[in-house]
Amino acid sequence: GNGKDNFELFYNAYPYNGEHKVLTGYIAGSGAIKMEQNDNEGICASAMISLKKMYPNSTIPEPFEYKVTRWRKNRLFRGSYPYPRV
Repeated sequence: GNGKDNFELFYNAYPYNGEHKVLTGYIAGSGAIKMEQNDNEGICASAMISLKKMYPNSTIPEPFEYKVTRWRKNRLFRGSYPYPRV
């Protein structure tokens, strides 16, 4: 892809969330709008493709659970999103 429809940032909050194995993926802009049209399984698959491209020499395990948010469709948020502290 051209990068616009790929997850470009993943955040691992493990040291800060009680050592729960949670990885958060972010996608923004027109890619996020396009991605929201997919079902949850398709979004998870896209995230896995992005991770495998980022780490081509690593084995990326399949998630045993995932949660998809659709910030733009939520009338209370309309596309805003949180981001990790720099």
